[in-house]
Amino acid sequence: MSQPITDYQSFFSGALQAIEDTANLKQEEDQLRSEEARTRTELEAEEKKLKADIDRSIKERLNEINRTYDGEISKAKDELKRAQAKREKARNQSVKARIAEETKGPLDEAAEKLRNMKEAFRKQHMPAFTTTRLYYSLFMPHRFKDFLLLVFLIVICFIAVPCAVYFLAVPEKWQIPVVMAGIYVAAILLFGGIYIGISNATKTPPGHMEMLRMGRDTWDEIRAARKTAKRIEQNIANETDDGAYDLAVYDDEIAQITQRLNEASRKKQEALTNFETVNRNIITDELTQNARPRIEQLSSDHAVAARRLQEVSSERQTRTLAMADDYEVYLGKENMTRERLQALSDIMAEGQVRNISEAVDEYRKRQQKG
Repeated sequence: MSQPITDYQSFFSGALQAIEDTANLKQEEDQLRSEEARTRTELEAEEKKLKADIDRSIKERLNEINRTYDGEISKAKDELKRAQAKREKARNQSVKARIAEETKGPLDEAAEKLRNMKEAFRKQHMPAFTTTRLYYSLFMPHRFKDFLLLVFLIVICFIAVPCAVYFLAVPEKWQIPVVMAGIYVAAILLFGGIYIGISNATKTPPGHMEMLRMGRDTWDEIRAARKTAKRIEQNIANETDDGAYDLAVYDDEIAQITQRLNEASRKKQEALTNFETVNRNIITDELTQNARPRIEQLSSDHAVAARRLQEVSSERQTRTLAMADDYEVYLGKENMTRERLQALSDIMAEGQVRNISEAVDEYRKRQQKG
């Protein structure tokens, strides 16, 4: 718990000493961090070098095996990719054609209904937006998704927008319940007025309500037709049987190439397995044994540096937190520099101020005067 300050000279001397101690620890911490990074980098480099030596030695032994098989395997893979691409292209074209054919009826029906509705609304001199799905969702909801959209709009207009205006546009000193209430009233009048105005303008004229009911029914029919088309498309796309698309010639070509590829890969694997069981472990063990003394020494150096860094970092953190509790709480973090502490100490020594707060104010006044 903070205690009242009675000896300001000792207080400022302690603060200056705390800054000095913390700075020294920070410098030592930076040096140790560099040392830890250096030893870690050297250790990683040595381990990487060992791995590279092992990989290079093994690769040199495998070159003859790889040269024998890789060329044929690569050509077979390229042929397989081309054959699969041709088959996929032929299948996609067939699927698209089938989807277009089987969904043409419901999609044409939906398009025709929409055109007829727009024409009827135009003859009735009704706004074009009254033929949109969004209008019926907001002003004549009758489906679950419509009500969800309406609730979302209410949340945006009457909760999100007022809160955003209150917390972002209103100055903090004016953020009081009365202002919040005023913003909510304004939002209700604005958005509610717009909503009611659009609703009245589109529903109250003679004959409009009947047309809107007809439009809502039409949109239900359009949705049903489009849903039917979407279901047909999904069913076709999800089919796993390609028998209807006459792809046998492509399948035969893929099967022949795959057989050649598998045979070449099998023979190569046999050769590699023979190599693995005879020489790989011997090569790895010999190179690892040669590099072990250097790696063990670097690992020990890094462990010492990391342990010392942890100790100094912990001490620096403890001193920093203690400085915050003992001095920053009175002076503020911005004043915790050697120059400002000395200036504040000199102001206190002049005897014209009574406490630290007045000394800080006096320092700011002098800075402003230049």
